[in-house]
Amino acid sequence: MSMWTFLAIFLTAAVIGEVFKQRYKAMAKTGMGIEPKLQELEQRYNVEIEALRKRVRNLETIAASDPDEFSRKSASFDSGMDIHDETDAEELNERLVNQLARKRTR
Repeated sequence: MSMWTFLAIFLTAAVIGEVFKQRYKAMAKTGMGIEPKLQELEQRYNVEIEALRKRVRNLETIAASDPDEFSRKSASFDSGMDIHDETDAEELNERLVNQLARKRTR
């Protein structure tokens, strides 16, 4: 193999490598490398996180305004109920927090 042939092969490989490198950089910037399922999951998680942030803000508002009333309401609300399912407990807590938040905003 002559020197010119070796040089041509070497330069061709370098150019092809650079083209692939630039292509993958562009794909990473535009997000084309992310699969659609991952994008969907990320979107669902972002929605869930935002909902949780709103709930935390409500709870902080309630707790900061009158923590004793929140404790009394919570204890009295749970004492008369028989909860067998965890989702029922979550719904019950959510209703309690919403009621107290509405009271605070009036």
